[in-house]
Amino acid sequence: MTIIRDNILVRSTATISPAVVGEPARRAAPDSTTEPRIELRQPAGVGTSIDGGWWPHSLDLVAELPALLAAVEAAGYDEVRRVSYSFGGWDRQPPHKVQILNRVVKLGGFASQDAAEISLVDGSGWKHVTIAVVPPNTDPTVARCALALAGTDGDRRHAREILEIAARVSPAHSGDAGCVDLLAASGWESEGGHLAR
Repeated sequence: MTIIRDNILVRSTATISPAVVGEPARRAAPDSTTEPRIELRQPAGVGTSIDGGWWPHSLDLVAELPALLAAVEAAGYDEVRRVSYSFGGWDRQPPHKVQILNRVVKLGGFASQDAAEISLVDGSGWKHVTIAVVPPNTDPTVARCALALAGTDGDRRHAREILEIAARVSPAHSGDAGCVDLLAASGWESEGGHLAR
């Protein structure tokens, strides 16, 4: 059951898509797995652009957020109170506030935000967690590589760069270790070297 009061999603389950105010809720297509697909770096990583990667099961942001927030907070990051996302990266515009993990979380969509990233902000407004978003329909080999790269502590690449590097994955680089090797080779290439294609 989905309940929306005053443009705030009060209650929803993973099997129900949230209703647009004034319209009935729709059942989402059943997913074979609801296991969150998230790879996070150590909290308080110094000098990094992103804090991890996330491969959501759908483009329904409100349905996907509870698993992401729970995983981020379980990994030692602060409690999330705000989420900023790209307008173009998700289906339907979500409400401005949702009830997630027994609290209200504010959602803000921005046309200028890269669809390859989502930002999570704590209650103080000072601590941000930036997550690379792997599109749900991404080939599993490429998606797993992107998650492995996004979870690599100390790497300074932005989400878009990581997704582009992962898209170059070949059967020879399909394991996590191969993806990290691909990331290292990519750094060498940016310094004037050339990867065999």
